[in-house]
Amino acid sequence: MKKICVIMLGFHSEYARMTAEGMNDQAEALGYSLYIHSYFGYHSPSEKIRAGEMNILELISADEYDAFIIRSGVVHGDAVGEKIRDIAFRSGKPVLDLDVFCSPGSPDGTWADRKKFRLLTEHLLDVHGLTDIWCLAGPKGDPYSESRLMGYRDAMRSHGIEPKEEQMIYGDFWKDHAAALADMIADGKLPRPQAVACAATVPAVSLIERLTERGIRVPQDIAVTGFDRFIVGELCTPTVTYASSSNYDQGVLAVIKLHEMMTGQTAVSVPLQPECIFPSASCGCIGNSDSIMRRMKSDLLEQLEQEDLFRNSGMQETLSAAEDLQDFLMRIVRVEYLIRGLHTIHYFICDDWDSMNEQADTSYRSDGYSDRLIVHTHSPLDGSSRCLLHRKDITDYLSDGGGHKAYYLFPIHYEDRAFGFIAVRFTESRYAPDGLLRSWLQIVSNSLEMLRIRSCLTRFSMRRHLAAVRDNLTGFYNKRGFEELSAEMYEYSVFHHEKLMLCVIRLYHLSEASRELGFEAVNDAVMAVSDVISRYRRGNEQCCRTDQGRFWIVGTSDAEDHYLPSENRAFAEECRRQLSVIDEKGIMQLDMAVFCEHPGERSLESLVKTLEFKLSKKHLNDSRHMLHIHNIHDLRSALYKHPEQKWTIEQMAQTVLLSRTHFQRIYRQTFGISASADLINARIKLAKELLLLGNSITETAELCGYSSADYFMHQFKKMTALTPSEWLDTQRKK
Repeated sequence: MKKICVIMLGFHSEYARMTAEGMNDQAEALGYSLYIHSYFGYHSPSEKIRAGEMNILELISADEYDAFIIRSGVVHGDAVGEKIRDIAFRSGKPVLDLDVFCSPGSPDGTWADRKKFRLLTEHLLDVHGLTDIWCLAGPKGDPYSESRLMGYRDAMRSHGIEPKEEQMIYGDFWKDHAAALADMIADGKLPRPQAVACAATVPAVSLIERLTERGIRVPQDIAVTGFDRFIVGELCTPTVTYASSSNYDQGVLAVIKLHEMMTGQTAVSVPLQPECIFPSASCGCIGNSDSIMRRMKSDLLEQLEQEDLFRNSGMQETLSAAEDLQDFLMRIVRVEYLIRGLHTIHYFICDDWDSMNEQADTSYRSDGYSDRLIVHTHSPLDGSSRCLLHRKDITDYLSDGGGHKAYYLFPIHYEDRAFGFIAVRFTESRYAPDGLLRSWLQIVSNSLEMLRIRSCLTRFSMRRHLAAVRDNLTGFYNKRGFEELSAEMYEYSVFHHEKLMLCVIRLYHLSEASRELGFEAVNDAVMAVSDVISRYRRGNEQCCRTDQGRFWIVGTSDAEDHYLPSENRAFAEECRRQLSVIDEKGIMQLDMAVFCEHPGERSLESLVKTLEFKLSKKHLNDSRHMLHIHNIHDLRSALYKHPEQKWTIEQMAQTVLLSRTHFQRIYRQTFGISASADLINARIKLAKELLLLGNSITETAELCGYSSADYFMHQFKKMTALTPSEWLDTQRKK
């Protein structure tokens, strides 16, 4: 299946839609698919709007297409036209430029403006017997304007009339010059002609309306003709005489010519429109619209009915109420009935369409589309589907299933902010993007921008709230966050008859640890505990840190045997292990208290206070214990500093204000050795130092507190397996 890329703008006009219809019919006859890249454009677009529109051109990859049809003339600015030509001709594929193909003098196109304008002028001469005929042409130097002017001269001269310069007036193919000409005739500044042959239908309508306003009747006082088949001429009173339009034929013949360029073969054309004159009331004939004009009128009526639906659809309100992109895409299906003749529509949304990422929202996508696209496809017949797609796979995705297809691709943007694009396929070739689709697409773009702004504000608000309820060090919720979360969890547990879990975990003696180990060590300990808490939490539990050393876990559960951190030995052991790495002295201690029941009639405040009291009471006992531990540490330091003193168990116990039995138990629990054995270790340690300094065995025994040298040597050998002399010899040999 051959794929033809078409780059053509101006679908706000019937000319572009008729050309696209002709291309579509002929492409289907040849089994080709069309991918028409376009944007509607504005009369005076800003640089940002133009950039947003032109992103649709960034989508085109030459490798995906077999040939190109372009129309670069109907654009705002030479740079755009140059870009379109560059995309096509740089591809190395066959390219047909409609502006060249349809230009006057082209041997391949359907240009017949000179001939048809001569027929129109001859109609005024032969049928109505008028001789004073003026010509309102287009811009001077424009090839279409000059060719129609030549047709006028041909007709006049064939009847022996040499047209005067003042009878040939250059205009603009639009309204202003025609209205000015009517005013000059009505004001008597110009003589009144019998007829005015206009080089386009729009100025003909403008001329008729202004002449009528000024009291000059058409066709009784002045006959008027237009040129191209344009629905505005049929809606005018009186209706405008015109020649058959060749825009449909241009589309047909363009595809035939491109086929010849690709294959070297000539194709059979679908039926073309006849070249003839269609007289109507503006020249004094009885109006008799051709089948194409009747179809155009029917199409216009359908558009008007659809516009009435559009005005009363509430589309803006429907889309603007979307909460997120998924909701937006679900809502947009409800208003797709406003697109006439819709077969399938694909929404390709950039995965960064709202500029939401981990960074600040300081920039946005304005150049092309993201590599990954969120694709939402909907067909009134086949329903909806959604997927993620790489940008390079778009054409293959659209051509899935084979067969002839014609897709119109339009950008979705707000100024230069690129949201993505749509690809629309219609049920019949006569349907093409129109003004209603333009308005529909503008609402889609504006609604996405509103959703983006709302999302940005929501995110900003969440950031502010999170900053207010988050602990900077651990990332847990802070005191305010705990108050909000615990209130929510409490209400949830009461309403759903579930258990409420409150667990308070406390790190004690942080001030002492900060003095001994430094502030950074305390922070390391806090982070270590928070890491363990994070790894052991379950379900919907949330972690909080309400002050320097106090942590809370809050959650709910409908399980009978809900997991409790305080009952999990591995949790406590892991916390202690992490703390021991940071705090070798064991200054910081960890404890916890838990509530995990149905709240019943108890208030949240009372539950929190109960846990705090329970932990405080437990800590009071622990504090007493820690005081004893602290005193025992001081005692041991003194023991090792002066092991020569006459230490006894009773004396040691009295020093730390404990009974003999309690003292011995705590000492062994703290240091893993009895106080008596530890005293011997201290004396032997001192003895080794004295021996190395050259003291005799007798002197060493006395200085270490031994009553006799024999007892010292006995105890030394028992502890080291060597006599003092043997030990000293081993040290000298080292």
